[in-house]
Amino acid sequence: MRPPIVCPFPAASASQEPAEAGPRATAGTGVRPSPPSARPDLRPKSERRIARTLRLAAHGWWLAPLVAVAVKRPWWALGLAVLCGALECARGSYEVKRQARRRVRYGGEDARRLADRIRDGWSTATDAAGLSYVSWRPAFFAWEGADSLAAKLDRAQHVWRRLGDRQWPPQLDAIEPHPLGLVLTVVLSHGQTVNDFAQAAARLATQLRAIRVDVHGGPAPDEVQLVVVIRRPLLDPIPLPPSRPYLGRGVVELGIREDGQPWSLSFQSCSGVLVAGMPGAGKSGTLRALLAGLVGAPRTEVAGIDLKAGVELGPWEPAMLTLATSLAEAVAVLEEGVDLLDRRFHLMRAAHVVDVTELHHSVEHPMRVIVVDEAADLFAAPPGDRAAKELTDRAVAAAVTIARKGRAGSVRIVLATQKPDATTIPTVLRDQLGPRIAHRTPTRQHAETILGGLVDLTQAPWQIPPNLPGVALVAGSEPEPLLARAYQVTSEDVRRIVKQATREQADE
Repeated sequence: MRPPIVCPFPAASASQEPAEAGPRATAGTGVRPSPPSARPDLRPKSERRIARTLRLAAHGWWLAPLVAVAVKRPWWALGLAVLCGALECARGSYEVKRQARRRVRYGGEDARRLADRIRDGWSTATDAAGLSYVSWRPAFFAWEGADSLAAKLDRAQHVWRRLGDRQWPPQLDAIEPHPLGLVLTVVLSHGQTVNDFAQAAARLATQLRAIRVDVHGGPAPDEVQLVVVIRRPLLDPIPLPPSRPYLGRGVVELGIREDGQPWSLSFQSCSGVLVAGMPGAGKSGTLRALLAGLVGAPRTEVAGIDLKAGVELGPWEPAMLTLATSLAEAVAVLEEGVDLLDRRFHLMRAAHVVDVTELHHSVEHPMRVIVVDEAADLFAAPPGDRAAKELTDRAVAAAVTIARKGRAGSVRIVLATQKPDATTIPTVLRDQLGPRIAHRTPTRQHAETILGGLVDLTQAPWQIPPNLPGVALVAGSEPEPLLARAYQVTSEDVRRIVKQATREQADE
């Protein structure tokens, strides 16, 4: 059974500073960071030693009057004071440059301060979190058996040192930058396990004043990696990058994941995508981000179905293969996709291949993506309208065929709806769809209708705050469900992408 998904967003507003938010820890969630490529960097330690040496030398101005009295030469005192002033200036300049290098090394001022806080208070933090271990030695030593005076002195030294047990912190092996903060590599010792750190993640986050601490296995069997999170990448809108979000081979970059990594969706491994959420939750924004990557992509055709008079998909029409704005036109687009599948299957059978991309002239068979905005208008007929009921039945049958067989024939379907229920998305169709993107929903039942049995739901996605449109729970595209936020595609971005796509189509 998959672990339950818990919404990581605070109840406070999005304007709250992430670094100052209340501590909150989860263990075993997120994506495991890449192991450090090298052993711990020794430059921070050497830099600290240089800074301490300069600080001690610069603060030696009080020796000037003592030297003057001792040698009875006032000019020496003045020279020593000038030397201390010069050393103080050198120390300040070195410290400024050192802090600038460390900001670059750790990815920002917040991460740099966190690294200093971890180094200076690692022993206290692990002790308070219950992760320090006690190095036990006997408090009393018998003098019997000590054959020599040296042995007796050695035992007496042990007694002096171990009058009480001492708490020893786990060894901090490395501190590396991470998109969400820092990655700490810690050496396990004295019977510790990864579960011990997972159970203490909340207490450790409190001590480090972090949002949360994610615990993962380390690169070595005796190591553990702690992701100290101080940033929430999903709180603020994410503008569309200047480069085209199409990554090639049917992969589209839609936005940013919870762990700060790019969120991409591959059409090579699925034949259908479901995007659903209540009004204002960001369903249209995710559809825009998807179209921004598909429209004008190489060897890709986009056909649109928008029964709201083409209001949502109308701006993309110049770069589309077709745009259906009526129920009859929508059924024709879907049935044309089924006919295209049949033609390609005949060619594949004649060529003895199992995928259309294996055909010798596969460039003549581009991937076709049918995008349906508001599936409720397509699959749910008004009561008593027999003609509309016949058309919706044909639409459901064609959509189910494409969702079931479209991957091999390179025909895909994307369904978007604001009414996620069994009437809008029939169960026989929903079960054939691959990745499911669930935006904020009003109730748990709506989320279960979207995600089915792909996620063990507890608090998400109906607890996503209303001030975070575009944030969704994604299931079916990765081994584990993840939270992500789609790029914010403005009207200017749409016009730019459509203009570029139409120019490229004209050049072909």
